[in-house]
Amino acid sequence: MDWRIAPIAEEHIAAFHALVDSVAREKRYLLFLEGPSLEDCTAFVKAGIRQGHVRLVALAQERQGAALRHDAHPARCARGQPPGDRPL
Repeated sequence: MDWRIAPIAEEHIAAFHALVDSVAREKRYLLFLEGPSLEDCTAFVKAGIRQGHVRLVALAQERQGAALRHDAHPARCARGQPPGDRPL
């Protein structure tokens, strides 16, 4: 399976929302127990795009597999992300 790293875009919002909710429900990596509403998640992603924040997604055959931050510390890696990146 080929993976591609790309800047987050509006078409990734639904998958990003589902991913954050899934990770939150694991109760291991995030401080909250469920993801934000789709409306809040959409506003967050769109604001980040508008403000030029660097947020990346890992895509496998155009299916989103992870949301990554560019400034993450390697010690906080989770779920097999490349070193230096961690879930949002």
